[in-house]
Amino acid sequence: YRTSLPSSSALKRNLSSSLDVDNTPDPKSVSSNNDRRRRTSSGSWMLKLREKSSGRFRKQVGPFNGYRPKQVADALTAMLCDQCYYDITPESLLTEKSRKNSESVQRMISLFNAYSWWCATWVLTGFEKKIAKKFKGDVDDHISRVKYMLSVAEECRKLRNFHTFFGIMGGLLQPHLSWVWDLAKEKEKQKFDDLKRAISSKGDYRVYRADLSKSKGKSCIPYLGVTTKGLYLLEKEVKIFSKQNRNLVNFGRSVTILSSVDEFLNGQETPYLRYKVNIFFRTSNSHEQSTPLKVHPKLFRTLEKQMGSAKTWPELEEISQKKKQQMQSQVWDAFKSVGFL
Repeated sequence: YRTSLPSSSALKRNLSSSLDVDNTPDPKSVSSNNDRRRRTSSGSWMLKLREKSSGRFRKQVGPFNGYRPKQVADALTAMLCDQCYYDITPESLLTEKSRKNSESVQRMISLFNAYSWWCATWVLTGFEKKIAKKFKGDVDDHISRVKYMLSVAEECRKLRNFHTFFGIMGGLLQPHLSWVWDLAKEKEKQKFDDLKRAISSKGDYRVYRADLSKSKGKSCIPYLGVTTKGLYLLEKEVKIFSKQNRNLVNFGRSVTILSSVDEFLNGQETPYLRYKVNIFFRTSNSHEQSTPLKVHPKLFRTLEKQMGSAKTWPELEEISQKKKQQMQSQVWDAFKSVGFL
């Protein structure tokens, strides 16, 4: 039998009616899916950040609860500026008597000694037990501290704080630390040799004077020892008046003294830009040439406390001998446990 087939339009209507399903998404399911995606994305982001930060601090274990060497160098520079350097006048540098009577000059000398003894004391003993526990052993402990102090000295040199740079290097050159350098790797020894060239007295401190000449018009703190050495020789060896004629004045001596004093006080013309955490509290007229410093008050107080408790020469000698004997006994015990002895 012949039957009439439905038209194409009717077929389309029937198919659409039979397949007509409500495809509108449920708002509750959409919100739950979005929340799930948001939690996973934020969790993964926080996890990556936590891993990155923990790895960074694990590699840079330091004496000041994770403070970087740059932050320590900023605090040391701010300490020197606040306590003595900006208070030194040209008159306080001219003669040996004026230098002894000047509180600012004597404070700068005492800070130089404090930097050296503090550096040597911390490398041998350390100050914080919590941080010391993070090191693997005694040998790694001393090597890590030496590496950290080298980084602090290098940052001080980049900040053109040559007085603190010479002080820290003087601490690292103490004979009490000679056995620590014997255990260091060649990379640290090479870095130490490069920094020693910067404080070498060869050629009348040729490398230091080259660094200082590049600091003209910029924030800097010259090394007081080189300046006072030159002024002392001029005062004792070169006379004011001529030997042949007492009426003739040696103007060359006066010009040399004036140039030495101006060279040392050059950094006062462009003071450092100082920040207390994130709060700006000291300005300069020449912002373009000034170097910014970010000072953490807690770190500042910690440094002052540790420098006050630094050891003296006899104490460091005794501590160094004990540490060296402990290390040797540990080495012998390790050989015995392995069976070499």
